[in-house]
Amino acid sequence: MKIYYLLLLILISHSGIAQSTSIWIQFENSPKINYKKIIASTKKSAEQGEPESQFQLGLYYFNGEKVVKDYLKAEFWYKKSAVQGNVKAQNNLSLMYFNGEGVEKNSSNGFYWINKAVDQGFDIAQYNLGLEYLNGENLQNDSKKVVNWMQKSAEQGYSPAQYNLALIYYRGKIVPKDLEKAAFWARKAAAKGDYQAKIMLHLLRK
Repeated sequence: MKIYYLLLLILISHSGIAQSTSIWIQFENSPKINYKKIIASTKKSAEQGEPESQFQLGLYYFNGEKVVKDYLKAEFWYKKSAVQGNVKAQNNLSLMYFNGEGVEKNSSNGFYWINKAVDQGFDIAQYNLGLEYLNGENLQNDSKKVVNWMQKSAEQGYSPAQYNLALIYYRGKIVPKDLEKAAFWARKAAAKGDYQAKIMLHLLRK
């Protein structure tokens, strides 16, 4: 059984995509919602320069949410919003460039936009930057920066960062092993429903 648990204790290596509070999330099952009208309204607001609408429209195109998936339009609207300082757009745009998702992969552009977001203290971007330093694909591995950015995000309550930070201390590979700190951050993540954090706490109690 312990082997099974250990197999589940893996780093969350996927990046955090910032989401919007889309109006139709609240009324997904309502037949009265006119999705075309919502998109048209969002687009009109975006074209008038409203940054949150620009971000939301970019997200619709990125996810293919009630529109045909279109990465170029997603990039276009994310960038419109990002240059106005929208941290969610800056974060998501950076991931498009880091991952080469629908656009040409460009680590420099990814680093530029993620730094814009972390400079504003955006927790998801802090987590993503920590992952980039951990994975070492787009940025050079840097253990100190991994822990630094994961902790900044974790301290703001972002549960994937809390779990990953707990696992970093639990494993003791890039920092000295510290089960007390592992338990501290695992409890934080578990309190938010993180299943793997609950498994870690179970192992730490043995």
